[in-house]
Amino acid sequence: MDKEGKVYGGVAELFEWIADRVPGYRAYRAREKLRDADKKVREFLAGKLTSVKEKLTNIKRRLTDAGRLKGLDKIDFVIRKLERIRDTALFAERGFSGVFDPNKVREDKLAELYRYDRALIERVEVMIATLEEFTASPAPGADIASMTAKLDDLLDRFDAELSRRGELIGSIDKE
Repeated sequence: MDKEGKVYGGVAELFEWIADRVPGYRAYRAREKLRDADKKVREFLAGKLTSVKEKLTNIKRRLTDAGRLKGLDKIDFVIRKLERIRDTALFAERGFSGVFDPNKVREDKLAELYRYDRALIERVEVMIATLEEFTASPAPGADIASMTAKLDDLLDRFDAELSRRGELIGSIDKE
């Protein structure tokens, strides 16, 4: 369900939701350039994760400038995890050409891939919202532990979904 309350469950709806967010994603729809679309999704996610890292780095800098050093180690931990996951997303294998042969990809597998793409995009959007809430609070840095714990959990979920997405792509190749 999106912010307006619209439910996205079918293949077409999932595709539209993702295509509204990821430039060039509509190539998936044609099922002709699936490798390129896969790369675009991974680059989009990596870019969003880089944005999250930059926001965290700015928070860390502001806290350091204000002499608030408690909790900076937690921010550093999240940044390192974020970098590892971003690099995994960006440099993951694109699959063999057979994976993305439009005649071989079944509609249900394509829908499942769309669901993973959507879940990953949603996780990144929640990370960004979490950081925006944190920086907008009356006392920025008031609850570093809570913010970093939430981001750590989101990153763990993102990483698991990214792995399952990769397994799905690998399973398509074996069909």
